[in-house]
Amino acid sequence: MKKVLKLMAAVAVAVCMMTTASFAGEFINNGGSVYYNTGENNNLNGWHWIMRTDGLARCYYFTDGYMWYNQYTPDGNYVNGSGEWVLNGQVVTKSVWEAGMEIETNWNNFSGNYSICYIYRSNGTVEQYAPGALVLKIIPDTYGCWLDYGNELQWFTSEDQYYSFVADDGTLIDVINENYFRLIYPDGEIIYASKF
Repeated sequence: MKKVLKLMAAVAVAVCMMTTASFAGEFINNGGSVYYNTGENNNLNGWHWIMRTDGLARCYYFTDGYMWYNQYTPDGNYVNGSGEWVLNGQVVTKSVWEAGMEIETNWNNFSGNYSICYIYRSNGTVEQYAPGALVLKIIPDTYGCWLDYGNELQWFTSEDQYYSFVADDGTLIDVINENYFRLIYPDGEIIYASKF
């Protein structure tokens, strides 16, 4: 039994090491094949973690932007009918606090005005906002960035190992790309914002 568990752990580690960071985009059904549009003319290949609206990332396998589903990938891992990596009968997920959600773009391009799209409250409720209703301003600096809430500035350093920026109080900015980021609070609240 221990050998089986060690093998499963090794497979999981191997797949995680081959994956890249989470992308912001949308799944598009193209005549029965599912394409993941990042909005950046970027056809995904191989394993990629995709952040879903429940705040969990799931791992998908792509060839030229098209998602594999209901089959084994070339490296011998199974993806279900939704394209999600399945290990030992369970869909593998990453929470926002787990390693692996690194940035995908140069931090220097991450600046300007961003509109809050969703707020996932720690009590489980979700609030959605119209574009431009709530605005956050990102002001880059040499060793991090300032987050302007309108009347208040908060400093984030870029020295965190797994996340793009971290504040003294533990709040995290996880940059998905220059047009999209998550603001993650220690109490579990998550704010999703996009450039407008």
